[in-house]
Amino acid sequence: MSRMSIRWARVEYQRDLQKPGHPIPLGVVLLPELNDRSSGIVLGREPKRDAAIPPELGYVGPLGLSQLRGWAPAIVRDAQEAQKNKIDPFAYLAARWRWNVYVTDPEQIDVESSEPLLNVAMRLFENYVKEPFRTAVAGRVRDESDRVSDTWSPAEVEYATQL
Repeated sequence: MSRMSIRWARVEYQRDLQKPGHPIPLGVVLLPELNDRSSGIVLGREPKRDAAIPPELGYVGPLGLSQLRGWAPAIVRDAQEAQKNKIDPFAYLAARWRWNVYVTDPEQIDVESSEPLLNVAMRLFENYVKEPFRTAVAGRVRDESDRVSDTWSPAEVEYATQL
């Protein structure tokens, strides 16, 4: 079987930039190296609207919550823009996402080219966040223990476009 290289990075939240503490893991960004198209996937979690704030966040004000909600589609838009303009997407993301919600330096892994990108992303998410990716997408919920949490919503964006 053939293998392909995928670059990926973590997305983290730092509550207080003046006195940094342990970052809170939000998700992962995966961008395979393809010549003819841009593609990628972002898996993560964000605080639910109209629900209690996740306990690990502690106090988060309105500005912090606005940063934490909707980060996944915003990162995808930035990655697509970089890929369309032939710019290293991770360098672009690192330059734009460098405040409380930020993208770490990328790492590279080799996977079987036949393995679905979503499976790779789910495995990396689980290894990083230390919990399985919980999704509300119909058909993917296996049982009641696989439901999303009371405080976090799943964030999942996958794309592929011709360059």
